[in-house]
Amino acid sequence: MTQKVAVVTAASKGMGAACATELAQRGYDMVLMSRSDAVLELVKNLQGMGMQGNVMNPADLERVVSAALQRFGRIDKRDRKNRGVLALGPCRLYHRAKYLR
Repeated sequence: MTQKVAVVTAASKGMGAACATELAQRGYDMVLMSRSDAVLELVKNLQGMGMQGNVMNPADLERVVSAALQRFGRIDKRDRKNRGVLALGPCRLYHRAKYLR
């Protein structure tokens, strides 16, 4: 069976590092991204690759997805952690620029 691949962002500490470690223990190849270069240390202990980037930057998200697909040819799981963004009001009225602040 082909190894599964997971992409985890905000992966250098806390919930992100815990998710990455758990998925690696379950046998996933890992693609990790974080603003901190600590992600590069974490990935040394896991099977996969790490890169610096900001989840709020669409170009960085494209880069991590492209890197995962180029190296592994697939993505089976991506993280869905809360990014700490609180949007008040109807979703249809919430402008993307406010979310990206």
